[in-house]
Order: sequence, then structure tokens, then C-alpha cells
Amino acid sequence: MKVSKQRQISIPRDFYDALNLNDEAIVEYTDKGIVIRPAVSDEIDFLKIF
Repeated sequence: MKVSKQRQISIPRDFYDALNLNDEAIVEYTDKGIVIRPAVSDEIDFLKIF
């Protein structure tokens, strides 16, 4: 995988599909490397609360 001059990388299609990624992801730095996982929306349906 290449890193561009703008520090960008491309996620291979197989990984992208397997993770079911969309237009947002969570990126974490750990002692073992970088972890990329799908962003989960914590939307609250206020109509169900009341």
C-alpha cells in the first residue's frame, strides 16, 4: 500500500467490502499499529422516547 504526499492511503476493495465501510470510519492508533473500523452512528430516535 502506498502513502501519498498528502499522507493518504487507499483501502483495498476487499477490505472495504468486508468491513462494510461507508463514508466514515474510526481510525485508532494502538501499540500494535493503526486500526480502522466502521463508524457507528449513535442516532437517537426521540419519537421512541416520548
